[in-house]
Amino acid sequence: MSKISALTDSGPLNGSELFPIVKSGASFKSNTNDLATLLVPLLTYLAKGDTGPVFNTYTDITEFAAQDVSNEVATLVLGGIRIDYNRVATDESANSLAIESSSTPGTYWVPQGLDSIFTKLDATGSVPRPAKAKFDDFVYFGDFGGSGDGSTINDDAWTKLREWAAERSFDGNSGKIRIKPGRYMSSEIGNLAISYLNLDFEGEVWLINTGPGVTLELDGGEVGAGVQKFRLTGNPKLYGLPGSSHGCYVRGLNNSFVDIGVRGAGAAAAGVYMEWVVDSTLHLDVTDLEGGFYSQPLKGIHLTQRAAEQETSYNEVYVRVSGLQTGIYMDGALGGNLRGTVQNCILGLETTVNAWELKAWGMDFESNLLDALDNGRRTQFYGCDLQSGMQFGATANGGTLFGGRCNSIERLAGAKNIRMIGTGYNLAGRTIIDPDSKIRYRDIYDITADKMHDAPRARMELPVGASPYTYTNQSGNEEKVLIYGGAVSQVALSRFAGDPMPVSGQYTLSPGDQMIVTYTEAPAIIVWRG
Repeated sequence: MSKISALTDSGPLNGSELFPIVKSGASFKSNTNDLATLLVPLLTYLAKGDTGPVFNTYTDITEFAAQDVSNEVATLVLGGIRIDYNRVATDESANSLAIESSSTPGTYWVPQGLDSIFTKLDATGSVPRPAKAKFDDFVYFGDFGGSGDGSTINDDAWTKLREWAAERSFDGNSGKIRIKPGRYMSSEIGNLAISYLNLDFEGEVWLINTGPGVTLELDGGEVGAGVQKFRLTGNPKLYGLPGSSHGCYVRGLNNSFVDIGVRGAGAAAAGVYMEWVVDSTLHLDVTDLEGGFYSQPLKGIHLTQRAAEQETSYNEVYVRVSGLQTGIYMDGALGGNLRGTVQNCILGLETTVNAWELKAWGMDFESNLLDALDNGRRTQFYGCDLQSGMQFGATANGGTLFGGRCNSIERLAGAKNIRMIGTGYNLAGRTIIDPDSKIRYRDIYDITADKMHDAPRARMELPVGASPYTYTNQSGNEEKVLIYGGAVSQVALSRFAGDPMPVSGQYTLSPGDQMIVTYTEAPAIIVWRG
């Protein structure tokens, strides 16, 4: 055999040239095209400093994860699933990593870091996003070191959470923080009232206060515009000690949403104490119906003002209150709608002279010693069930019952402009107490007697006494009075004192009106009520 140096030069190769190879102990022939297919990629990546695709294909995910993939080529093929780094054109630095189902092995760039790993939804129109951005969509209390194991004191974690949220509040993007189920101990949570912050409590969450202060503080400040668009969802349960303060203290909160439950607070405090909360939706539970109170507060919910003309006003408030001395206390409150249940309290609802335009809708007052004491102005009850009855106190003005049921109604001296319209009363012998007949009625229903109150009568002739004869409308309804015959010299109506009246004919008497008839010969006086 001649030496290779003595052989004739082949000239340029076309890929079809043959050469022998040994594979698995047997001899085969191959060609230069096959050789080029093997060597060209290897030489390309070696020029970059990589070890090349031949040496970076893995079938074990543990081995794959253990590699230093900085500036390397690697492929994971495992059970028909491959990590596929989708390059844009020929740019290996493009960052779009996806996991795809494939039986075809491939060689792809594997970037490092979550900023370099992209993912997308399996949905038409979705776009790749960095994995880090995807993870940042979900921030948990645990990311700040918080633990709901029932023993860890989380004060430091709450501080970090507040700092993180406050840094983002200026641009309206405080973000959403989730708190997983658990029992979270703290001596001081601190003030969580941060504009645009969204706190989402998942499942059964207890916030247990080991300190003397407020369990949950949402304070928008003593002065200023307050906090807006704050959200707290999931109804976490607040547990305070007898010596602690309010279960939840809320001040200066506007256009926000709060959903909480209070199972314990200071013995002289309120479950929820609110000052200047405006245009917000509140779901408030202060109840002993779920295993009793950890510590019973004095009042369930207390609504008041921050300063003059800064009333808690025009909110949607949904309540579940039970087992307290006073269920709901409203002072420095304006407008708004109240719904829900109040039961097993000494006094269910109390409004003061500083409460204006409260509207209670379809509320169930049950098993209270007294359901409601209204001393406010223009308090309105729509379709409410007041089983124990209510009182209109000395400063009540314009209080109204529309429909519903109120077993007993008492108007105390000083209350004025009180109305009952379409309301049922007098269950189990309870009645209306109105000593000077100043409550105005319309279409009210006597439940025990099963009849409309003072239903129209065909005719009632009055026994006319000595002149001057005085008649007072004590029916609570408007009356028509007819005077005819006799010799009448004067008719006077109390509402029109000093104004001359005809001495015969028909007159209209409102509730409480008096008619004085002076005569020399007694006339006939007929009354129609209705």
